[in-house]
Amino acid sequence: MICKEQKKSNRFQPGQSGNPAGRKPGVPNKFTSLKQSFLNVFEKMGGDEALLEFAKTHKPLFYQMVTRLFPQEIEQIGSVKVHFHLCKPPQDKDEHSGT
Repeated sequence: MICKEQKKSNRFQPGQSGNPAGRKPGVPNKFTSLKQSFLNVFEKMGGDEALLEFAKTHKPLFYQMVTRLFPQEIEQIGSVKVHFHLCKPPQDKDEHSGT
């Protein structure tokens, strides 16, 4: 087992990187490449229209996926107005009361 002292001694010095040369200019990072791959597949699968059809036919799964795309916590600085409409509002009170 590695103790705390051993872990600290293997760390980089402040201001130093594990790869001093860094990534070459113009070479996209892995996240950028992965994001572009997802966008390409999204378009090949029908783009916005296919996503809308999926959302209509699989609402619970779609909402579950959407909630995972957004950050769990958001720091608010200043005043912000946000409106979320996740379900259809009732059209008529009598429609839901059974009268």
